[in-house]
Amino acid sequence: MIETGYDINSINITGNVVKAPDFSKPDVMFFQVATSRLKYRDEGKANYTTDLHSIVCKGSVLEKLKGEKLEKGMRVSIQGVLAYWWRDQNVKYPSAEILAETVKIL
Repeated sequence: MIETGYDINSINITGNVVKAPDFSKPDVMFFQVATSRLKYRDEGKANYTTDLHSIVCKGSVLEKLKGEKLEKGMRVSIQGVLAYWWRDQNVKYPSAEILAETVKIL
């Protein structure tokens, strides 16, 4: 049971790796995961929509994944926290990333 007064930032997603991970920064791995969800229109019709999630792996999570090879299409389960960063391309806008605490290849 969760005690009153505590805030929780926790996210769990299961989806497919969109493309090979990016190692453009040392000791950090970036990749995207696609998930699907059912979305209902006003007319009552249902459509699936795809969401893309940016994943960031550092530290012990990255160390555990070094022996694995993440590839496009692999199914993964991610647990972590949601973080927002301000991006700047002439106009500042927020960008959300999942800071992975565990990554499981399914």
